[in-house]
Parts: sequence; structure tokens; C-alpha cells
Amino acid sequence: MRSSTCEQQQTILRCAGHATHSSYVGAVIPVILAGAILLVLVSPDLRCVLAPMLAVITVFVWLVATIWDRDHAFPVCDVGCMCALATVVYSVVPVLNYIAGGLRFTALGDMRLYRLQPTPSELGAFHWWHVAYLSSFAVVYVLVRGNTRGGWQPLQLPEAVTQRFIVVLLASLLGYFLLLRVATGANYFLSYKDMRAAIAAGTQLQLPLIIEQISRKLLGWLFICKLALVIIITTRLHRQNWRLILFLWLGMEVLLSITRMGSRTWTILLLLGTAILYHRLVKPLSPKFCAISGSLLLTGFLAFGAIRGGIIEKVDGCSGVPVASASNEFQALLSTGYDLRCRVKEGLEVPLQVYFADFLQLIPRQICPVQKIDPSLWYLEVIDCHSGSGFMFGVLGQAAVGFGIWELVLRGALLGFILAKIHRWYVLKHSSCFLATLFYVWLCTRVYYTFRASTFYFVTFIVYQVIPVFLLIQLPEIARSFSRGIGRRRPRVTSV
Repeated sequence: MRSSTCEQQQTILRCAGHATHSSYVGAVIPVILAGAILLVLVSPDLRCVLAPMLAVITVFVWLVATIWDRDHAFPVCDVGCMCALATVVYSVVPVLNYIAGGLRFTALGDMRLYRLQPTPSELGAFHWWHVAYLSSFAVVYVLVRGNTRGGWQPLQLPEAVTQRFIVVLLASLLGYFLLLRVATGANYFLSYKDMRAAIAAGTQLQLPLIIEQISRKLLGWLFICKLALVIIITTRLHRQNWRLILFLWLGMEVLLSITRMGSRTWTILLLLGTAILYHRLVKPLSPKFCAISGSLLLTGFLAFGAIRGGIIEKVDGCSGVPVASASNEFQALLSTGYDLRCRVKEGLEVPLQVYFADFLQLIPRQICPVQKIDPSLWYLEVIDCHSGSGFMFGVLGQAAVGFGIWELVLRGALLGFILAKIHRWYVLKHSSCFLATLFYVWLCTRVYYTFRASTFYFVTFIVYQVIPVFLLIQLPEIARSFSRGIGRRRPRVTSV
């Protein structure tokens, strides 16, 4: 079975290598021309916000087209493109909200931006920070990444005992959260409506710190185990029963997320990881399919968040306000960065720990030599918010309390260098390794945190989630090697 799977993957890799690829003439130049014509036709105020938005899109298209031309394969399984895509979405959506509201943030939008009400020129000037960040990232990533065409190798699955152990580990983690809920009432899959009601009533459950820390880490373990199981199933999709199993499993995840009206993150990431693995192991996805499915997924993501946030009730109280201007995660992140920039100009004092939060978060609170300050929680204190829910700090927030646009340029370049090295390490040396593939796809799904939280936030995930799970996955192999070693050292008994 393993040999047939490898032959199938070799065929997939050859097909991906000979796929019709992009070109500067076919992709980048039309985008530049269309953007230039649009900027000429619109009003000066609209041009202020459209110009940086179109620049972000152009840089992204240039990045994808360059890699596509080099590798002769559409870069779906590419951590740099995934990082750039996340940056584009977080950059473009708030501008579209602003345009939909008539070049203003409406009462349906984020209240911080609604109170600040930046003018088109002010918002446009701040939005050029996005352009600087993505441009430095894209240039360095392309230069360091180079050409990795021909580096992909067929994936080798672990032994059957390891595959069964992954299923057992996944079931054990699910059992932990079920037992925790039965024993303490703590529900980590609570709906946002119930969560807000508990916060308002002051009845939210407070677990001991160590239990809370462990449980948060185990949520990440659970996702990694699910992703590992997706890899195992994806290599068997040439058989109809496995296709049905994967379809039913993902359908159940989506259904539970919708009916629960809680966090949508894990479900979206699982769908994204499955798509990347399908492209890598089964059949290369076309640009058209990626564009359509990605747009539908983003639309569903925004619609789900709006309904979960009570958009229907808010619209009734704000007649005539466009629904497309409503608040969302992307607008909230822009709001944090812009609000912090305004406060810093007014003399906001920033604790020293905020600047080193990426590294301090690696140290457990119980043994940290200094007081740890989570930037997002510190920001809640700054704005005097006691709602019980926070705002992600974001790389824009880091730059706002730091060195501004020049810090963003440096952060983008450094991140581009690191991700390019990781891509070359995986594709050219370890693309056949199961754990390396699991790590790389996991990073593709979580790399958006470099924009949403902070540049090196994912390092904490690696230390407390990836490394422990990988060590556990290798336990069966370690035990087998240990038993074989004992068998070889055991002295033979000879008869006299």
C-alpha cells in the first residue's frame, strides 16, 4: 500500500511541476494597470484609502506570481504566501468596511474607530504601514527562498502503531475536556452568547491557574492531533470510504461550530489545513478554485462573526447604516493599532515588558523573574475596558508603541527571512518526513498570528504545543527502538 501511495504522490508532484504557471505579464501588470486606472477615476478622498489597499494587493500578486514562475506550481503549500495572504485580508477588509460606510466608520463598526473617526487622508497614511510591512516581507522572502522546484518528495507515513497511537492521543485529549467539563463545569467550547451572559452575571468559572494553563495548551495539542489525522486520511483518499470519512468528519466540525456559535478559529484552520494537504498529497488546486473557495470561506467567516455578534439586533437600532460597514475581527485589529498610535502621540507610557512580551511569554508566570504583561490585556487597561473579552494586539500595535513604520519594515524583513529558511528546510530536505510535513502545514495555518498577535507569538506555540505533541507521537517508535536495543544486548544462554 505504501509503494502505491508513493507512486501516486510522484504523479501528483510531476503534475504540479508542469502546471500552467503565472507570469508578470499575465498577472502583475494587469493588476497595476487596473489599479492605476481606478485611482484616476475616483475622488481624491477615495484615492487616499484605495491607493495603499491596491498597493497591498499588487505586492501580494507579485509575490505569488514570482514564486509561481520559479516553481512552475501554484503556491498553495507555501508558508510565505499564506503569511502574505493573511496580511492582505487583515489590510483590505477594514478599508472595504470604511468605503461601504461612505468613507467613515459607522455605528455598526468598531466603537474605537467610530469615536476617532479618521479622515480618508489620516486612514490612508496609516494604511501605508501595511504596505511597508508586506513589501519588506515579500522582497526578503522571495530573495532568500529562491527556487525550490524539484525538491518535493513523496510523503512517508509512520508505522501503523504510531498512526493508531495518534488516534488514541486524539481521543484522550477529547476525553480530558469532557472529564474537565463534568468535574468542574468548565466548557472550552462554550458559545459566545453563553460566555457573555456568564461574564455579565459574574458567574464565569475560575479554574486554578495551573489547570487553566494546561487546558489552553491542550487545545493546541488537540488541533495538531487532528491535523496529523488529516494527513493520514488524505494519503488514503484514492479509496472512496476514506473520502466519505473525511467529508463526514469535516462536515461534523462545521456543523458543531455553527450550532454552538462559539469560536470559529479551529474549524477554519482545520479546513485550511485539509485544503493545503489535499493540494500537497492528492491533487494540485487551481488558482480559480482557490480564489472562489477562499472568497466563500472569508464571506462565511465574516457572516458567522456578524450573526454571533448580534448584527441583526444592531441593524434594527441603526436604520440606514450599511451592514457591510459592521465590525469584524479585521476591523478590530486595525482599530487597536490606530488607537495606540493616537495614544502614543498624546504621551501614553508603555511598560517595558510590553516590548519583550514575545520572549517573556515563554516563561511560565509562576517562575518568571519579572511581572509578565500580556500586551492585549494591558491594552484593555489602557482603554478602561472591563467587558471580559480582549482585543488582539497585532503587529501594528507593536509598531505603534515602538518605532512606527521603520519597525514594521524590520519586522517584515526578519519574518520573511525566517519563513524562507523554514520553507527551504522543509521542501529541499524533509518533505518526505511525516512530522516535518505536520509542522509545516501547522505553521501554514497558524502563521497569521504573526500579524494578528505579534511577530514571534508562534514561538510559544512551538515550545508548548508542537514539541510536546511531536515527542508523544514518537513514543511508540522510541519504545520499539529501546526494546530492540535491550534484545540485542541480552546475553545468549548456551547449553553445556
